[in-house]
Amino acid sequence: MVEKMRTTIEELGGEIRFQSKVVDIEIDNGRVCGVQLASGERIATDQVVLAIGHSARDTFQMLHDRGVYIEAKPFSIGFRIEHPQTLIDRCRFGKNAGNPLLGAADYKLVHPLQQWPFGL
Repeated sequence: MVEKMRTTIEELGGEIRFQSKVVDIEIDNGRVCGVQLASGERIATDQVVLAIGHSARDTFQMLHDRGVYIEAKPFSIGFRIEHPQTLIDRCRFGKNAGNPLLGAADYKLVHPLQQWPFGL
C-alpha cells in the first residue's frame, strides 16, 4: 500500500525525501512557498506533506511559531507484556500445544479507552 502511494505521488510530480529534516517553512501571505532543510538546501514549493511522527517537538514548535494551525489527534499509549511462548501456546492450543503443524500461537491485549483515566 505504502509503495503504491509513493509511486502515485512521484507519478503526479511529487518528491519524497528521506532523512531530510525541515528546519523552517517559508510562508508568504498565508501560503507556503518553500522549506529550508537542515542541509542548507531550500526547496521552492507551494505544497508540503510532513511525515514527522510523534517525537518531533522542534518541528511542531517551528510550525506553531510560523502560525500554522495544528490540531491534536487521538493517539495510543501502549505497553509491552511478555509471556513465555509455551504458556501462550498452552492457553491457546490446550493439549495440542507444541504440535509443529500449529506453530506458535499469537495473541494481543487491547482495551479501547473512551476517556483518559489519569485526570489529565
